[in-house]
Amino acid sequence: MDLNKIVSTLNEKGVSVCFIQDNLTFEAGNNSPMNALIFNMLGSFAQFERDLIIQRASEVRERVKKQGKTPR
Repeated sequence: MDLNKIVSTLNEKGVSVCFIQDNLTFEAGNNSPMNALIFNMLGSFAQFERDLIIQRASEVRERVKKQGKTPR
């Protein structure tokens, strides 16, 4: 969400944003609906991955606590 807001704010100020690795360009005043879709999908997958990492780390900490050890 934050990245989406940053790109939108920059576009409103007349700045074009280009993601070289993903070959996505967001031009001020002229955005492709397909680019927006891909951008939002990539953001959703990134958030999903972060959430999974947090969940797994939490599960490991709980398992370590049950074994009587101190989690790092």
